[in-house]
Amino acid sequence: MIQDTHVSVVIPAYNAEDHIADAIRSVYEQSYRPLEVIVVNDASVDHTVEVLDAICEHYDADPDPLFSVRVISLEKNVGPCKALYLGFNQARGNYVCFLAADDMYIARGKIVYQAYLMESTGSDWSYYTTSLKGRTLKTATIKKPAFSWIPGMDSLAKRNPYWMFVCLLSRNPINSGTLMLSRACAKEIQWNPFLRADCDGDLLLRLCMAGKKGLAIETQAPQYFYRVHPGQVSNQKELMKTSSSMARIAAMKTVLKGNYPLWMKLLVDRKYRKSVAEK
Repeated sequence: MIQDTHVSVVIPAYNAEDHIADAIRSVYEQSYRPLEVIVVNDASVDHTVEVLDAICEHYDADPDPLFSVRVISLEKNVGPCKALYLGFNQARGNYVCFLAADDMYIARGKIVYQAYLMESTGSDWSYYTTSLKGRTLKTATIKKPAFSWIPGMDSLAKRNPYWMFVCLLSRNPINSGTLMLSRACAKEIQWNPFLRADCDGDLLLRLCMAGKKGLAIETQAPQYFYRVHPGQVSNQKELMKTSSSMARIAAMKTVLKGNYPLWMKLLVDRKYRKSVAEK
């Protein structure tokens, strides 16, 4: 029964004093229960600790016994990838989600619908295809990127993890803040704690290599708000480029040496040679 299924939401937070309360409140306002939030405070040097203390005190006093907030405080900054690795390993839920500290869920039924579809289809992981992106909710625009401009390739990538892998080598249209993984899948395919950025791109590549069953959830209304601001990691272009290149080259090496279809190896080999030449 979906009502008996526990869901965890992991939020890595570094200097997140301005937005962390909005992120947690957006989880609290979800219609789904039982629900836990795990915030990994990545050695923040602003007032994130004080904000989290006040948030925990507020929700501890809340009469809702099926909602909880836990904070894991790190003494040394380790970056979002290791913070996610640690948080997912502490999650108690049958399904585990990732939410960035500066983003929000904007549809109350985001989790309940996603968990229902995961359970009814037996999917290992899932994501929503539509989200909002902008500086504020009022000025945000709807985004629904595709894997490829080639006719039919987008739907093929969504159905076949090996085709999705090949497409992800060129571009990643998945908003990782909409991800939900089954507990078993999250334990087997974990976040890479050694990367400093693009950990979502790396995770998606490894989910595809493992042949995990993904589910692209199509909705007309956006379920997630991706906030654009100067302090986000994605603005660190060189760090993103280096981490992305490392993750993709490592994934391509695995495919070329592994037991994968010949067509996939041929396509990956072409990408691999080009990536090595550009490095």
